[in-house]
Amino acid sequence: MLDIYEANDEKICVKEMIEKLMRDTTKADKSKLPRICSTDWELELSSIFVEVDTPLGCYGTRSTTALTIEVGGKVSFYELYLENNMWKEQIVNYWIEKLQMQ
Repeated sequence: MLDIYEANDEKICVKEMIEKLMRDTTKADKSKLPRICSTDWELELSSIFVEVDTPLGCYGTRSTTALTIEVGGKVSFYELYLENNMWKEQIVNYWIEKLQMQ
């Protein structure tokens, strides 16, 4: 699991924050759509997370990625992706070394 992010004395689990934000299916207000194609199609595509059944199959979000960098140099790369109709998760952590000025 990704680390806890602390801001203003509040602790937030980064993984939960990413999942809540990037799984948001809230649609835009119809009046704010660009009107480039059909209004129904634009409305379906207007949320952060898209999942639409079409005659050709399911269309939508296939992956979500987040990168966190801590002051101490720890970097976490988090990816949630769709593979063979199953959601999988990958987390890679590494460190950035501080440059020594001469």
